[in-house]
Order: sequence, then structure tokens, then C-alpha cells
Amino acid sequence: MIWYQGEGNAWDTKDQKDLFPAMVKDWRELFQDKELPFYYVQLPRFKRDPWYHFRNVQREISRSLPHSFMAITIDIPMDYELNRTYEESVVYDAAHPDTLTERNVHPIHPLIKAPIGERLAMGAKALVYGIKGDGEYTGPMIESAVLENDKIRLSFKFTSDKLKSIDKMPLRGFFVSGPDQKFVKAEADIDGKSILLHSFGVLQAKTVRYGAEEDIPQNSTLNLNLVNQQNLPTSPFTEEIVNESKN
Repeated sequence: MIWYQGEGNAWDTKDQKDLFPAMVKDWRELFQDKELPFYYVQLPRFKRDPWYHFRNVQREISRSLPHSFMAITIDIPMDYELNRTYEESVVYDAAHPDTLTERNVHPIHPLIKAPIGERLAMGAKALVYGIKGDGEYTGPMIESAVLENDKIRLSFKFTSDKLKSIDKMPLRGFFVSGPDQKFVKAEADIDGKSILLHSFGVLQAKTVRYGAEEDIPQNSTLNLNLVNQQNLPTSPFTEEIVNESKN
């Protein structure tokens, strides 16, 4: 099964943790297959405040729902052949000017569909048919956030090799808060398979998040750049910070 979209549920994020697994359970019962693979697509790059929370719930469900897989699409639209951003691709795809209006810069339904199908297929090949190929079959997923002196170390799954910035620019989209949940921008550096956050100026750092629309200035785009060696994007996330001294 492939489930694509779901933005109509984004206003009921709190209920999604129960509703989505219940739907999957119901469909599996109808098809009399308790292990029926159920794959779904995380909401895309379209900028709308509640969607950040919904994407995070989708990520959490992927960790707990057996025989499921989530395709990450936070980097789409992109021109994957030329490694260009969508804004740069507007010139490249000028033969279709009717599709390149300003309102479609970050469409809810991305004009570029191939990467979505490819990522779903990669998950199916790896998890259903046991064909994993070289490297990872999905993008990095946060595993832990640990406070190390004045820095925070983020560790990830699905990064068998060093993480990287797809556009070779400084990493974007990382924010840290204290108990007051007021998030401030954090500088991020790649340290092999993990990320080190620093210069966030928060006392009693409690929560880190990556890729939240509300943290992005109004006139900017949700343009993230952390990927693994397969150029697969990191899922947006919220993670509670653990103090190293308490481990």
C-alpha cells in the first residue's frame, strides 16, 4: 500500500498518532495480512506552519508502526539531474511557463514526481525484497540529541558514511530551545556521521528541532541541505536533549 498526501489531517496532529496506525490496522485486517507493507509520503516542502508538527508525527509513526516506511520529500521540488534548486530550475524548465507561476514555487503537489516514486521503490526493494544495493535506502533520521559540555551532538540512522551539505553551504534549519520553548538559531557542523550544534546561547538546552516553518523568516524558503552520501534528505524532527552527565 502507498499513501500519498494527507495535508487535510495536518490540523489534527495530536490525533494522527492514533488515527493513522488505526487506519493501517483496519486495511491490514480487510486484506487479511497483518504484515501488509504500508508506505507513505511525508508532507512536502510547502510552507505552512502546522505542517512542521505533522511531519514530525509522521516521522514518529515510521519508528513505531511495523512493516511501514516513510519517504522523505522535504527537499522537493528539485532538479535532480542538475542538482539545482527549484528556483534555478525555473529557467531550465521555461518551456512550460504556465506551470512556473509564483504560487507554485513550493507547490503542495510538487511538479517533479520522479524522486517520490524512486524513494518509495527504494524502501520496497530494501524492506520487502531484501535488495538494499549500495548505501542507504532512505535519508537520515534523528536517533538522539546529547548535550556535550557547551555543544549538542545529534546522531542519526541511515547514514553509513559521513553526512554532507548537498549544496556545500553551511547547514541550515537547526534551532534549540530551553524549557520556555523559545527557539533560537544554532550553528551546525558535520562531525562524521553526526552533527554538532553550537553558538545557540540557550541556558538549560532542552529541545532541538530541524526544518520548522515557524523558524524560517517570512520571506525565506524552507530550503534545507543536510543529506547522506546518497543525497537523500534528512527528515525534519523535534528531539528532546539528553544531558551527557546523566547517561
